[in-house]
Amino acid sequence: VPEAPFAVEAGPATIRVTPLPVVHGKAEGAVIYIAEARGKKAAFAWDLETPDAAFPGGRTNLDVFQSHESVLAGADVYVQECNTWSAAGKGHTAYQASQPYFDIVRARRTLLVHMSGHEDGPGNPGYGWTDEQWSAALKKDAVEAARQGMILRVG
Repeated sequence: VPEAPFAVEAGPATIRVTPLPVVHGKAEGAVIYIAEARGKKAAFAWDLETPDAAFPGGRTNLDVFQSHESVLAGADVYVQECNTWSAAGKGHTAYQASQPYFDIVRARRTLLVHMSGHEDGPGNPGYGWTDEQWSAALKKDAVEAARQGMILRVG
């Protein structure tokens, strides 16, 4: 997947889109996107798994974020899939492994999507939690909780 930006015409606006390759299990060609238009920037990331998930040669998703910090940093909106509380390596991003990504992007507003906790497994934090339980657990990070497929807000 090329890392070169490309333009998308959307009515009166031209959106500059920058794809960044990420590792997602054995799937090839996984990317995240940064979209910029009219002085605003949005970054969209999903299925980051854990910061130590690696490309051949050892480059990690966290390395991708760090090496593209100038493109990612200061996004007006950062949307990240965050399916579990702590279960890592299942193909979805765990909330407890997300802070390094948040620190690099430093978005004005971060929205977490696809939260369910199902992969955390019975008896573990996140599994089977109600909206109220997610809210209570995430309150220290100023996160608003929702359910599967909904949006959570950080900061």
